[in-house]
Amino acid sequence: MSASSISSASSTKCYCEVEATMRYANTARNPGRPFLGCPKYNTQGLPYCKFFKWVDRDQMGELELREMTIQALLRKLKELEKKLLDVKKREIELEGRVVEIENREAEIRLRRTQLPLSVWAFAFFVAFYLVVSK
Repeated sequence: MSASSISSASSTKCYCEVEATMRYANTARNPGRPFLGCPKYNTQGLPYCKFFKWVDRDQMGELELREMTIQALLRKLKELEKKLLDVKKREIELEGRVVEIENREAEIRLRRTQLPLSVWAFAFFVAFYLVVSK
């Protein structure tokens, strides 16, 4: 295997002129098969080119394959950590809303108990006034 074939796989650029990233197919026909694609693909609505190229494992050195796999896993880990942080932020936000709703419910319950007491107090006062005024 020549050095040029190894370096050509790692320095391949997509149509955006950005270094293509290695990904792995997860289809029934090509499970785990490596390919090069645009790094902007499938990242929160960024425009991307449709660059696609299969990578033959025979063309790649074992160390390079491992390194690219490690880099892909590190990128995935970073993505997952960001998503976890977003989920934790959302959880804190929702907990705040729960506390707010519970406080509103407590207020409503308090008003419901105060209203009948106010009505009874008023009725008692009117009855007492009517009895005393006769």
